[in-house]
Amino acid sequence: MTKEQFERWRDFALRMAKTCYSGKLRLPSRKWIIERVTEFLDDMEAYYPRIKDWDSRWTDAGPREYPCVSDSMIEFEWNRMPWSVRRLDDGGENADAFTEARDRWFGPVNCCVRAGLDMASAPSAGVVGFTLGDLRKMYHEGIPEWIAEGFRDNRGKPYTGKRLARLSDREGVWL
Repeated sequence: MTKEQFERWRDFALRMAKTCYSGKLRLPSRKWIIERVTEFLDDMEAYYPRIKDWDSRWTDAGPREYPCVSDSMIEFEWNRMPWSVRRLDDGGENADAFTEARDRWFGPVNCCVRAGLDMASAPSAGVVGFTLGDLRKMYHEGIPEWIAEGFRDNRGKPYTGKRLARLSDREGVWL
């Protein structure tokens, strides 16, 4: 990943956190989501040259214990979960409650981080449930070409910003 791709990742993830979760959730708050996204990306910044995509192993992890971004996110989530939630992770009867609590608190953070990485570096269609309208709200000045080109039409031809502009806000996108 280049420095430019990392900056695009950060920009997309924070715009998504600020826009797509505004007023939609009681808990966690939009402020909390933005803080966690910022914290995670600040932690990843030193490692951006080793990052390729969500699941690829880093060629040289150096002093870092985490071999890829997805593993880093798991560790990040675990270290920030309240003790009461972590206690539920007993692998038994509390497994569903643990998963529900983790998804409630870190699902939005995970979506923002992964969608940003996928759009900025290596699209993997890892995040669903968003629309072109969401992207337009995130980018009032117009969806950047580097995002538009990540989408393909039925024949596999990449979109441009102008072609994307003709589609409905309700059009679903895989980020």
